[in-house]
Amino acid sequence: MQLSGSKPAEPAAPAVPEVGPVCRAVDRISGLFGALSAAAIAGILVLVCVEIAMRNILGRSTMISDEVAGYLNAAAVFLGLGYTLREGAFIRVDSLYAKLRGRVLMAARWGFTLVTMASLLVLLYYVAKHLLYLYTNNVRSDSLSQTPLYIPASVVALGLLVLVLQLATYILKRVRDVP
Repeated sequence: MQLSGSKPAEPAAPAVPEVGPVCRAVDRISGLFGALSAAAIAGILVLVCVEIAMRNILGRSTMISDEVAGYLNAAAVFLGLGYTLREGAFIRVDSLYAKLRGRVLMAARWGFTLVTMASLLVLLYYVAKHLLYLYTNNVRSDSLSQTPLYIPASVVALGLLVLVLQLATYILKRVRDVP
């Protein structure tokens, strides 16, 4: 019932979870790590070009380009994980989702998301444990550079941590945006 001269009632806005400062911070960190991932790919490009130029012009090699390119490749993959999830760019097989509707679809999303989170936490635990081993035992690469292996392993751990945090923000948003 509407009274004379009063405004019609506005429909209630859908209940969208508030994006808090933690979610915004995780989104920013994911964006930063995505940019670092792109920089790692650019670094690989520069390194390969330098190696080719040195071999063809100077007849010499950097001797470590393949090792550093491998580390940069791992950095590109793991640093880009959180950003990829944030942007909905992970590859997903939609054949199962296409057949589900309503509550069953939401239950499947919750199930897949929680299983993924549990798996990532287990993986992060073992990567952190391995990182601690590499650091405490000062394990180094067998190459000319003798790179302390905790350095590339820490990049892997950081990338996984950001992925876990990004997935946690989706869980906090009630899984409605999980790609």
